[in-house]
Amino acid sequence: MTELNHQNYLIGIRKKTVLEEKSVEKESIDLIVTSPPYNVGIDYGSNEDNLIYKDYLNFSQIWLKNCYVWTKNTGRLCLNIPLDKNKNGKNSVYVDITTIAKKVGWKYQTTIIWNEQNISKRTAWGSWLSASAPCIISPVEVIVVFYKNEWKKIQLGESDITREEFIEWTNGLWTFNGENSKKVNHPTPFPRELPKRCIKLFSFLGNTVLDPFSGSGTTLIETINNQRYALGLEIDEQYIFNSKIRIAKECYFNNTIPSKEKFVTMLDYIINISKKNKSAEIYYKIFGKNWGKNITSASNFVKKSWEKIEFDNILTKNYRGTLFEYLIIICLYSKKILPFYQQAKIGFVPNVNYDIVFYNSKGYPITLSIKTSLRERYKQADLEGSSLKNVHRRAKNYLITLDKKEYKKIKEKIERSDVGGLDEIILADTQEFDKLLDKLAKMNFIKTESIEIIKGKIIE
Repeated sequence: MTELNHQNYLIGIRKKTVLEEKSVEKESIDLIVTSPPYNVGIDYGSNEDNLIYKDYLNFSQIWLKNCYVWTKNTGRLCLNIPLDKNKNGKNSVYVDITTIAKKVGWKYQTTIIWNEQNISKRTAWGSWLSASAPCIISPVEVIVVFYKNEWKKIQLGESDITREEFIEWTNGLWTFNGENSKKVNHPTPFPRELPKRCIKLFSFLGNTVLDPFSGSGTTLIETINNQRYALGLEIDEQYIFNSKIRIAKECYFNNTIPSKEKFVTMLDYIINISKKNKSAEIYYKIFGKNWGKNITSASNFVKKSWEKIEFDNILTKNYRGTLFEYLIIICLYSKKILPFYQQAKIGFVPNVNYDIVFYNSKGYPITLSIKTSLRERYKQADLEGSSLKNVHRRAKNYLITLDKKEYKKIKEKIERSDVGGLDEIILADTQEFDKLLDKLAKMNFIKTESIEIIKGKIIE
């Protein structure tokens, strides 16, 4: 399989304005996913975001008309906007922009409610505890879906959406957190989950996707990673520069292990998290800084790496467990299966340190128990998984190993339900490990919040 790079799917980020029809070729776009300025006084650098509301609506009419011209006959528009706006007077943004979009030719299909759950820092209440003038705050935004002329695509393509994704995403209430503006160097980014869902739900592989307000490049990244052709418009040079850096860092294809330069970064990362311990030093001694350059699958990387570890038996004898864990971490990190926790405790599960823990945005943990050899050690992984499932019923626990001798026996035990704490056993140097990583890569993992088990005034 040939390794691709982001240039294969990046048409470009054009330093052009959405207000000029010639910025994009007519009838060339299959899907537009974007979030325009909200006109609330945000400092975008090169764009004024504090227009008189009438002027803002005129601005919206121009760019919505241009987008209509740019899309194909079955083209679609996913428009992320607020329900309303309170700054400088109350305005029904959702209603007004939807009306304008239909006026310039767009046909309305549906509205998705995005619950971003960001009301925790609320300070505006209006008339507190009074019917005089209460202030209503909606912790949601909308994604309005339009189409040009025909909603049903006559010329079909290949879809890559899974059954689980389709069932969940066709529910018109989407719940996931917003994006940290500092993380992507942009004042108002939306999270990658938003364009990812729109792209996979409303377009085929190989379609062309446009974001006319490209900003931090989030839509482009998800377009590229999901093997569609990405085009962005952006008038601010700094945002264009930042986006190109993000695309180079965050885009990946064919689930390949990254190049030499990325591996050096990963080795430095291991040294950092390990506080320069002995295992990390040994890893450097065995592999140096060039290892992994021409290895194109995770399972092959583990296989070749383990051969080197076994060859240098004297040096690695007492560190094999940690070195194996490093190999798995590198594969996870390289495939952007993030975030995850290493050697982590899970609330209400006593006396257990899990090797790797992911927390699914659907509200349950997934753990990896990493063991080079098994014998009776699978029982430990089973016990850890059972303890977890007693608290989190939907939790998953995968046993990752290199022990081919014990693998078959334990696999049969799992199939007979003789062990309740293990969902699967995976050989890390086979294609089933690649399949597991593919499965994890399609999930959305998040950081968990620290909570107090009991909060209140304590009387002792």
